[in-house]
Amino acid sequence: MGEVQDPAGRTGIGISYADERRAIKHELIFDPETSTLLGERQVVTGPFPSGITFPSGAEVGSATYLVSGVVDSTEEGPTHRR
Repeated sequence: MGEVQDPAGRTGIGISYADERRAIKHELIFDPETSTLLGERQVVTGPFPSGITFPSGAEVGSATYLVSGVVDSTEEGPTHRR
């Protein structure tokens, strides 16, 4: 994929892998300087085995990671903010 932008507009390096069984391509976007995962998305590559119809190339899932860090508990916020 090369250089791409995540939904927040940050430029990163994109890689993808196909799940041909499910007709989905998974795309991961990494920060080129830190290798931090910036975001991910799932894109339709063909007809779904279940018969559900989406146009090829349609985005059917995504996540954008704006904050990351180490925490002591699930109730605590990250100690490092980007």
